[in-house]
Order: sequence, then structure tokens, then C-alpha cells
Amino acid sequence: MKLASLENTYNAQDIREWDERIHKIVEGHKVPELVGAGSGHKVENQIKITYRVEPKFDGLSVELIYEK
Repeated sequence: MKLASLENTYNAQDIREWDERIHKIVEGHKVPELVGAGSGHKVENQIKITYRVEPKFDGLSVELIYEK
């Protein structure tokens, strides 16, 4: 599956649109599940995605000096 970057997001609508794009990308990779018991099984096609977010630091630099 390809990497789908969040890019720059400045409002909730941008995040919703990004989430919709992610769901479209994984649509072809999902495996339907059988839900229920007995003869009343149904195919569940909903995709549940959990996101993990971390702070992003732009312009951060580090100078390393090695001394003997």
C-alpha cells in the first residue's frame, strides 16, 4: 500500500477529506467479515482505521561534533 501523507492541514474539513482518501485507498485491500450467528450471517464491509499522531517539528537541526 502506498504512503498517504497528511501534508499541510489547517482545518477539520481538510482532515475529513484526507480520511476519505485513506478509506478509498484501503478499500481494495479489505477482507469482508461475516458478522452474526446461525443462518443470519451478513457480510460486514465497514473499514475501521485507527490513527496515531505525533508532533511534527519543522526546521529542526542538530549539529554533532565528534571529539577524540
